Amino acid sequence: MTNLYLFRNFPSLLVFSMFLSTVYLFYLGILDISYTPQFLVVLFSVSLCIYSTFYHSFEKDRHKHFFQGVTFVVFSVSALYTVYTLSQNTFPKKSLIDLQSPGTISLSNPFLPKSWVLLFLTPPLLFSLLHVCMTNSRPSYTTPQTMEGIPTSPMFFSFACMIIGFWSVLFVGINITQRVIIIAPIFEELLKFGVALFIATALFGRSTNSRIAVAIVIGTLFGLIEHQTTYASEPDLLYLFRTAFHLTTTVLSVSIYTLFERKGLDELLLTSLVTPMLLHYFNNMFSLFGALIVYFLAESSQNLITIIFGASIIVLGNTLILLTLVRENIMITIHRSVYEII
Repeated sequence: MTNLYLFRNFPSLLVFSMFLSTVYLFYLGILDISYTPQFLVVLFSVSLCIYSTFYHSFEKDRHKHFFQGVTFVVFSVSALYTVYTLSQNTFPKKSLIDLQSPGTISLSNPFLPKSWVLLFLTPPLLFSLLHVCMTNSRPSYTTPQTMEGIPTSPMFFSFACMIIGFWSVLFVGINITQRVIIIAPIFEELLKFGVALFIATALFGRSTNSRIAVAIVIGTLFGLIEHQTTYASEPDLLYLFRTAFHLTTTVLSVSIYTLFERKGLDELLLTSLVTPMLLHYFNNMFSLFGALIVYFLAESSQNLITIIFGASIIVLGNTLILLTLVRENIMITIHRSVYEII
């Protein structure tokens, strides 16, 4: 029986391993970032195909076969198109390392080696391997019948969060201060949480280890992209803190949701993102007001304050993750209090 589940989990592990490899190849510039849309379509379509095969409970077999057929066709077409565009090599070479905002200058700093991102991408592979070795069941998911039931379905809930977050991050046109205070803490967390939970649930089901693995990758990728597209001139130390921060908040939200789902605390599922949103808000508010304060200090003092605050926020976030994983009652009590206030 164990060998059967290992065999059934192998496609998910293979897809996730290819996803990890693709992220790293994009980062190094071996694959051009212009191929990102094609690879995302491939990833989401094959994930949905695996989800419909192993996890979703269809009322009729013909519905299941139809959905599998559609996702397989989308996967096949997008994969063939990606292979074709790669063979044509029509895009200019551009990597996540090279991508910068207009008018910014990348600061060359030997603090981080070129392969430093592997420190964040290697643990997820180990977590997913652990899932494959330990999982001996694949519980099915039901389709929510009402709007109130959407949070109880990780696929539907994550998809809704992903769409809301994606639309808000890209298209809500307000000034930079409002974006930092409102858009980032709320909708960036919705986007990261939605993408991470959607992919993890489609590939690995309810596995805590695998959901954390995917959350690490999504959080890391978000930090890399945000740095290169918005803050490309920041030094490597802030780059590292930024990436670690987004990784931390993504893992925190996914871990809290998984805890409430496992405990059957359906009423608390909507509060899963409150803690990472507050952490994000606190971080951004310090960045705004702290920038005014450290402006009048010497450079050495500025660096010291940055290191202390960056390390503190990362430690706080990881402490909350640890509480979620090993001291469950504390996090349940905190979020139950939030639920009663709401």
